[in-house]
Amino acid sequence: MSLDDGREEEKHAAGADQPAKRQQAISALSADFQRFVQAYKTYREEHDANEREKYVWEKRTARGVWLYTLLTVGIVAISLCQLRTSRDTEERQLRAYVSVNDVIVTTIAGTLAPDNSKWRLNIGMQNTGTTPTERATVRLHAEVRDSKFSADFVPQDEPTDITDPGNIAPHAAITSRSVPESAISTAELIQVRDHSKFLYVWGWSKYWDVFRDTNRHITKFFYQVEVYGDVEHAFEPGAFFRGKWLIQPTGNCTDDECDGKQ
Repeated sequence: MSLDDGREEEKHAAGADQPAKRQQAISALSADFQRFVQAYKTYREEHDANEREKYVWEKRTARGVWLYTLLTVGIVAISLCQLRTSRDTEERQLRAYVSVNDVIVTTIAGTLAPDNSKWRLNIGMQNTGTTPTERATVRLHAEVRDSKFSADFVPQDEPTDITDPGNIAPHAAITSRSVPESAISTAELIQVRDHSKFLYVWGWSKYWDVFRDTNRHITKFFYQVEVYGDVEHAFEPGAFFRGKWLIQPTGNCTDDECDGKQ
């Protein structure tokens, strides 16, 4: 065999191997592509799983933050409510409370005689609280009538006979000035005792307590006054004479019970 023949044979053999090599190259590329695709799919699946987990976590975190915020707001609201309730309770325990503790029938000085004795009423007002009142005012009206008031009678809201401004110390009492201005005769008082006439007194006390941002307080009262004993000889030593006061169905209230008429 000549040299040229050998080369031709090698070329022929090399040409015959080209399709096989291309097929191998294609197979290798196809395997690489499939691995790439599989790797990409795996990556996307892992990425999507991570994103879903991240979303779920962020959602849970957002819910947790919202619930924590809501819980914090609720705790603050409850704390403020408890603080306000505690403050209101403390104020109610300490504030001034004014009520009637006595109705006094007295004679006018210089009229101690059966034919010219004159009588008036005084109201005792007591502060049962542990702090003083501020700018307390008492107004009264007294009236002798020929008949009883009806059970549904409501006294006038603004009696104008007297006004007593001032303060009442804790656990202290004050006595109002006397009413009525025209006074009550001994004869009328005897008729009251004998139930042929009827004596009434009504009015109110208005006052502020020492706590700021609180409403003005009011105590309204309405009483029938009865007397017993020796009215005609009340000025004589040893005479028995006394009175009592009967609360009426209407006209007695405090603060909000008085329909806000302050």
